[in-house]
Amino acid sequence: MHQILHIFRKDVRRHWPEILVSLVLIAVFVWYQPRKWTGQVISIRFVAGMLNTLPALLVLSWAFLIARLVQGESLVGDRQFWITRPYDWYKLLASKLLSILVIIHVPLLIGQIVLLKMGNFPLAPSLWGLVQIHFMFFLIFVLTSLALAAVTSGIGQAALALVILFLLFLGIAGIGSLVPNSGMSDDVDGVQGILFLATSLTVIAIQYIYRKAPLARLTIAGALIAGVVMLVLTPYEFMIRHDYPLPTNDHPLPVHITFDRTLSFAHEGNQQPRWSGDEAEIEVPFQVQGLGDKSVLQHHAVKLDLILPGGQHWTSNWPSVSNVISYGRTRVWPSISIERKFYNSIKDTPVRAKVSLLLRFFQLDAATSIAVTGDRTLLPGNVRCLDDISDNWLHCFSALKRPKPVFIMAELPNSECRVTKEATAQESWAASPATYWNLENDTGAEFDLSPIQDFSVGLTRFYYFEDHDIRLPVCPGTRLLVSKPEFQFSMRDEIELGEITLRNYHPTYPRKIIPPKQQPALGVPSDTLSWNLGPGLFLRSDELASAVFEGKRHLLR
Repeated sequence: MHQILHIFRKDVRRHWPEILVSLVLIAVFVWYQPRKWTGQVISIRFVAGMLNTLPALLVLSWAFLIARLVQGESLVGDRQFWITRPYDWYKLLASKLLSILVIIHVPLLIGQIVLLKMGNFPLAPSLWGLVQIHFMFFLIFVLTSLALAAVTSGIGQAALALVILFLLFLGIAGIGSLVPNSGMSDDVDGVQGILFLATSLTVIAIQYIYRKAPLARLTIAGALIAGVVMLVLTPYEFMIRHDYPLPTNDHPLPVHITFDRTLSFAHEGNQQPRWSGDEAEIEVPFQVQGLGDKSVLQHHAVKLDLILPGGQHWTSNWPSVSNVISYGRTRVWPSISIERKFYNSIKDTPVRAKVSLLLRFFQLDAATSIAVTGDRTLLPGNVRCLDDISDNWLHCFSALKRPKPVFIMAELPNSECRVTKEATAQESWAASPATYWNLENDTGAEFDLSPIQDFSVGLTRFYYFEDHDIRLPVCPGTRLLVSKPEFQFSMRDEIELGEITLRNYHPTYPRKIIPPKQQPALGVPSDTLSWNLGPGLFLRSDELASAVFEGKRHLLR
C-alpha cells in the first residue's frame, strides 16, 4: 500500500496542471447546467459555443490526463528508468486506478451531487444510479483510455493512435451500412460490446504484466478484424425471423391489418413527387381493426418484397422504423425507401408485392390521470415538467433517467387549448387522441455526465387519413392519461398486396390522397375530441383524486 500511495503522490505533483484543467472544466460544467435548463442565453457567441462543447472538452481532457498518468511510467520499450525500481506491476496498475478514481471520478461525482441538489431531486434514491453511471464510464471510457495509453510511448503516439482508431470505426460503420439488416440485432451489439471490453482488459494485462507492446497491438488488430467478420457474417435474416415469429395460437396477432386498396396519392400537375436524397419514400396504406383499448403495437421494421414482370425478385430488406398503433387508430402507413433510379424504372409497371411488418405487442397498465396545472406539472417517476406552449411541448426534467416505457394520451385540441384554423383548413382530425410514447426498455440510469435528464414531451395527433400528424400545444387544465406499457411478445405479420403500381403510393407535395372520402365538417372536430376510451384505462375515482393531489403537491418550485 505504501508503494501505491507513493506513486499516487508523485503523479499528483507531476501532473497538477492537467489535474487543475480537469477540475476547472468540471466546475464550469456544473455552473453552466442550470443555465442550460432554464434557457439562459450567453450573449458572447464564442463563449456560448465553447460551453456547448464542454462534455467533449471534459472527455478529451480526461483522455489526455489518463495518457499522461500511464505514460509517466511508460510500458513501451525496455529502457525506462522506472523498471530499475522495485515496482510490482499490480501495485503500479493499482496506483494509476487510484489516481483516476480520485482525480476524475470523485470530482465528477461531487459535481453530479451538486446538480441533483440544485434541481431539488432527492439524493438517496439517486445514489445507485450514480454508481451505475460511473461503472459504465469506467468500462467504456477509462479502460479504453488505459489500453490506448499502454500501447503508446508518448502523447504524440497516443493522439495518432486515437485518430487511426476513429477512422477505423468510421470505416467499420460504413461497412455496416452496406450489410443488409445489420442494424436489426441487439444480440450482435451485445457480443461486440463484450469483445470491446475483453480487448481492453487483455491489452492492459499484457502491458502491465509482460510489457509486450507488439503483442498488445496485435490483440487490438485481431479484435477489430473479429468485429468486422462478425458484422459481415452474422445471419441477420435468420435472427430476425427467430426473434419475430409469425402469430401462433398462444400469441395471436392482437389486431387485424389489411391492405387498403381504396387509397392512393394524387399526382396532378401542380404536385411534385417527394424525394429523400437519392431515394423514393413509398407509403402503403393499411386498415387497422380490432385493437383493444389497453393494447399498443410498436411497428419496429418493415420489408417490401417485389416480383417484377420478368420474374426478378427485389427486397428492401428490413429498414428500422418507429411507429405506434394504439387505441382509436384505423390506419397505418409504413414507409419504405427505394433507390430512386430503380423506382423510376418500375414506378408505372404493375408488380406483385408483399409487405412484412415486425411488431412488438404491449399491454397498458391502468392509467393515472394528471391535470396540467399552470405552467408546471409532475408526471409519474418524479418527472417535473414546465409547459412551453410556444413550442408545443412540455419541457421536462428527471433524475438520472427518462421515464420509459411510458404512454401518454390527451384530449387535444380541446375547448381550452385550441389550434389555429390553418391547422385544420385542409383536413380534419382522426378519431384517435393525441399521444406521446417511449417504449424503450428501462435499463437504469442514462449514460450521461449530467445526472439531470433534460427532455421534451410533445403530444401529436393524426389527421383524418392518419398518414401524417402534428404536435399540439398542451394548455393548463389539460388532462393527461399516463400509462406504463408492459411488453408481451414480438411477432411478424406478412401481408400479400397482390398487383400494385408503386407510383400510386409515392407521396407528393402538397399531399393529396384519393379518393377524398367523406370527412367530418372541418370546424367540428378541430378543437374538440370525443373522449371515447375504454373504461379499463382509468383509475378508480378515489385513486384518480389521490393522483391529482400528489401531482399538485410535488410541483417544481
